Amino acid sequence: MCGLLALTLAACEVNNGLPPATEPDPNMELGLADTPLITLGQLQARAILTYGQNGWVHITETVSHDLDRELFSTLPDGRPVPLNHVLETWANITGAQVVTQRVIFLRDGAGQVLQTSVLSRGVTWNSSTQKRENQTEMPAGAFDHGFGASVGEYQRVGAKVTQATGTLSGTATIEILVDYAFDQPAKYEDYTEAVAGETIKAIYDPNGGQLRQLVWRMRLADGSERAYGVWDIALEAHVSPPDEVLEALKVLGP
Repeated sequence: MCGLLALTLAACEVNNGLPPATEPDPNMELGLADTPLITLGQLQARAILTYGQNGWVHITETVSHDLDRELFSTLPDGRPVPLNHVLETWANITGAQVVTQRVIFLRDGAGQVLQTSVLSRGVTWNSSTQKRENQTEMPAGAFDHGFGASVGEYQRVGAKVTQATGTLSGTATIEILVDYAFDQPAKYEDYTEAVAGETIKAIYDPNGGQLRQLVWRMRLADGSERAYGVWDIALEAHVSPPDEVLEALKVLGP
């Protein structure tokens, strides 16, 4: 499948082939531009302006999958990742729009931590592997789960990309929609039935520019549809990390 499965929004880079975005007045609610890609570029620019400045950003992704296999994935230590789980990311961003510290908690539906990943001062540590590795500090990203980085490739292979306005939980949204019909049905490990195509709906906040919900559906050869994945996303900017985050950072030193 495509690169939307990155485990943190903060890791998604901005350099995605979208047209350069002209950021409108930051106090104005964004609307639909001439094309979906221009709209998407403006949303990404707004999200970086809103969330990609100095301080801590808190990102919570509530994830659910409808698959024909029981588990979404397996961690390096062999523990299973359930189909329904939560990814909680705390990212510390500097004035250079670079993530200098990051803690990611992978939790099950009851809130129990299954895995902790830590980045601080160019070193990473993962609780599943117990290994430390060097890693270059990363840009803050567009906070869109890598969706923007994939749209150009979807267009290149013939997918239809459209845009619309809508609502989510009673508030106005902007929707970017991808509809990709395969030339021939393909077999995936996720489903016993062959897959004939996929649709992705990315729902954005027109004020903050951030992704609020991503709905990825698979169209099966028998005409049915399945929700491969649904990501419900909440962002908070300029928040103080709790003790749980500060304790996790200590694994890489004071």
